[in-house]
Amino acid sequence: MDGELKNLKCNISQLAAITGLHRQTVVSRLSGVPLAPGSNEKNKLYLLTDVIRVLMETPVSQAAEHQDPNKMTPKERKDWFDSEKGRL
Repeated sequence: MDGELKNLKCNISQLAAITGLHRQTVVSRLSGVPLAPGSNEKNKLYLLTDVIRVLMETPVSQAAEHQDPNKMTPKERKDWFDSEKGRL
């Protein structure tokens, strides 16, 4: 089974579905990842091992820091809480 996982190839749509990320987010994070053998312009495939390696090296996004209410100005905090209440 380990050999199967090492050779597993996924396209952008599959990776987006697995991770729950938007396709454009997946594309931007994989910008430096080489395509897997057997890929072409219409069907870009990535080795799962390469994808995991890149995602493990990616630092925590600054967007997560911006969502910390303790680090926001009072106006930013109010706007953030209002937007969160709107999502409920």
